Amino acid sequence: MRMAKWSFLRWNQNVCEAIEKRLPKGFTQHLHTTYKFAVSGIMNERRGQTVLDVGGGKECPFLPFLKEAESCRIVAFDISEPELRLNADVKRKVVGDATTLALPFADETFDLVVSRSVVEHLQDVEHFFREGRRILKPGGYAVHTFPCKHTPFAMINRILPNWLARRILFSFFPEWTETCGFRAYYDGCTYKTITQRLARCGYSVVRVDIRYYQAIYYTFFVPLYGLMVLYDLAVYALGVRSLACQLLIIARREPGTAGAETAQEDRREAAVG
Repeated sequence: MRMAKWSFLRWNQNVCEAIEKRLPKGFTQHLHTTYKFAVSGIMNERRGQTVLDVGGGKECPFLPFLKEAESCRIVAFDISEPELRLNADVKRKVVGDATTLALPFADETFDLVVSRSVVEHLQDVEHFFREGRRILKPGGYAVHTFPCKHTPFAMINRILPNWLARRILFSFFPEWTETCGFRAYYDGCTYKTITQRLARCGYSVVRVDIRYYQAIYYTFFVPLYGLMVLYDLAVYALGVRSLACQLLIIARREPGTAGAETAQEDRREAAVG
């Protein structure tokens, strides 16, 4: 019975992969791939930059694309100590929670603050952006990529209890066990809200990459996958950014004090409370 299940899933996945190969490359391109080149591209512009990799985990995906990696200072920051111990890509590792009131770093420490699939797990994304701005040097960059909240899979993920969502996901995609599973809140994870929050926190948005292809979550059943591909292609053709599947944001810390003052006010309020 178990072998029949996996044979059925494998057949469906093979058919879906064959369909995907015939879709436009710009449509199917995963933003995790784009993210590697976006971060390394900024780092390669100037030697000796200092980077905070939030959710650094057990690997640094952009490291292989750096021209002079030895000149850079990369700090992997993650809530999971076991995963950080497995990270052989970087020497500097800090265990911590990105959702806490203050990130454990001094003001204006980093040239870049980057994250991959972290923002959707935060309950207060605007506070995270303020803290990121505080620890960025003037003119520094933030690069974040994350899934969006108005896609069918994200809505299902929010409706179901986390334990049930995990069980369903891993039953169809056991290979995702090590990379997925944290509870997702999708706080403000839409094009409009994210760009507005970044502006309020003292950033200027330099670039936004948008992905609409989310049918990959339904490769376990060809008819459902095909239906979702048609939905994704329609949203892609119409350019409905509010229904995007995934965003990659590059933002620059602008000179000034607005974001820093707001972060200081947050800390004062917490101290009084």
